[in-house]
Amino acid sequence: MVSVGAITNRPFILKINSPNMTVDGKVQKVDGDRGTTPILRSSRTLVPIRAIVEAMGGKVGWEARSRTVSLAANGQSVEMNINNKNFKANGGAKTMDTAPMIENARTYVPLRFSAENLNCQVDWINSTKENKKNSRKGNYPCDYFSYYKPLSIYLESFLPTEKIGNFSSGTNRGW
Repeated sequence: MVSVGAITNRPFILKINSPNMTVDGKVQKVDGDRGTTPILRSSRTLVPIRAIVEAMGGKVGWEARSRTVSLAANGQSVEMNINNKNFKANGGAKTMDTAPMIENARTYVPLRFSAENLNCQVDWINSTKENKKNSRKGNYPCDYFSYYKPLSIYLESFLPTEKIGNFSSGTNRGW
């Protein structure tokens, strides 16, 4: 599962191999009616990024000739080329360990590299295949609608009845 938060600090939840995402408690399609889903490749989460960045209030661009994806959100910018591990973040050259790719006519980008370079945070919860993505850094008091650290992961229902993780203590179970 992938949880995303950004400019609006609204919670976003995506699941590996699911065409749906939850945005602020409401279910939406990740990529319209195409059935596109976040996927795992070589232990990395790749996502069809457009709906996620746009839901954050950001912008996504595609240059077909050069096969370049451009992302802008949170005052940050990222440019990535398909099948190339080198990318630009705010004009500076960087390298990631997984290249963006095209599968079934959809562009997938590595979640962690795109998120962190858009000033967001990604945390992986192995037992539920869940990522938490934040636009805020540091330690802040929070509840399950918040995107401040420490993060608390709740069951899919979003009811605060069973907390299953706290990232600030490094545990995967319990508070």
